[in-house]
Amino acid sequence: MEKENQERKDWNEMSNNERLEFVNQKKRIVVGMALSERNIGKMFWNYDLSNQKIEKTMPYNKATGKPFLGLNGVMLRTFAQVNGYKSNEFISARQVFELGGKIKTYPMHDKEGKPILDKDGQPVLKGKSFQYEYMAEYGMQPKIDPNTNEPMKAISKEGREYIVKERVDYATPKLETMNIYHISEVSGIDKSKLKSLDLSNLPTYREKLAEQTKNTLPNLEKIGITGVAKDTILRFLNAQNKGLDYTPSQLQKSIAMKYGKAQEIAPKQKEQGRGGR
Repeated sequence: MEKENQERKDWNEMSNNERLEFVNQKKRIVVGMALSERNIGKMFWNYDLSNQKIEKTMPYNKATGKPFLGLNGVMLRTFAQVNGYKSNEFISARQVFELGGKIKTYPMHDKEGKPILDKDGQPVLKGKSFQYEYMAEYGMQPKIDPNTNEPMKAISKEGREYIVKERVDYATPKLETMNIYHISEVSGIDKSKLKSLDLSNLPTYREKLAEQTKNTLPNLEKIGITGVAKDTILRFLNAQNKGLDYTPSQLQKSIAMKYGKAQEIAPKQKEQGRGGR
């Protein structure tokens, strides 16, 4: 926890290990939200799920139709549920821009609940996103106009001004992240350009995993996810990777019975209280 409380470095100054720790911290936060008393009883991993149901509800990219597989798929499923989203449809920030959309933003607050302000005293706004990591061999940086020594700008087909960027190859691969937003956090996109879930690449993905001689499940302890949470996530991920029906452990079933019923009763009591006024 001490590491998590330290002041964060600028992203460009971080090593790959520091960047990975930053991303892993985000994953721990999502899992921690899932294990909270508010959410623990209703989580998907507490209930029997057929392979057909798992596939039908896989988190996927609305711009391409492709599912998010592996641990990122499970984390996005968790992220969607703890945030109360009604579907598992996501899209990247870049795709939102390319499709002429806009991402909803919210005021940021510090640990004490106070609004975070910028240097001009204005509230800092940020979208609600999930970050996943990948190794990049190149990056994109603003292209500088040699006449003005300022970043070059252009106008998109939708009439929006943007900064022109150019490719820069890295001497060694760098860990980068992509911000993924739930489709409900986006507005202004032509729905005819969005796609339905396409699982055509899933059989090939599973075949490649089956050909591996070593364990293909991630080491969640390195991320900082341990105990029951680790066992539960790996249990679900194993079923997802192999195309199996998922059966929760007896402990998960008991959690569903204990907390799930309490979470069903609470809203009813709240409604009854409103009706009596």
